[in-house]
Amino acid sequence: MKPSGNTYKKLAATLLPLVVAGLSPLLAAPPIAPPAKTEIPKSTFALPANSNEGRDPFFPDSTRVYQQQEAKQHVNESPVTALQVKSIMGAAPRFFAIIGTRDYSGGAHTFGVGEDGEVIYKDGRRVAVHCIKITPTSVLVEADGQPIPLTYSPGP
Repeated sequence: MKPSGNTYKKLAATLLPLVVAGLSPLLAAPPIAPPAKTEIPKSTFALPANSNEGRDPFFPDSTRVYQQQEAKQHVNESPVTALQVKSIMGAAPRFFAIIGTRDYSGGAHTFGVGEDGEVIYKDGRRVAVHCIKITPTSVLVEADGQPIPLTYSPGP
């Protein structure tokens, strides 16, 4: 049996009001604003100065935390005075110098004339260094805005 034209009209007449009734709350509702972003607070950790202020929960008898804090307090050496020339290499027009710290922390950097770099200290501090001049026995650098002459004496 073939549906007649009236069947489609009756079907459309019954479905159209249902569709309009279903969509009307969505069309009439005001737009929903996204929820305000809440700022997540940053965690802060305070190291205890002694065992009465706090302990390591995994190693309660350890004094490691207190010893590290004391060691950091005794570091008063200026970053500039700790610089040392480890090596000078190259030939007359083009020298290179390896500049590091006196404590041999592994934060040495190789410089050419006019180059910038960072020297890293054992405790993680960094100092920006600009190489101004290199001779076979000395290096002139600028760190913290002041020129610093460094001498090189090859050792055994």
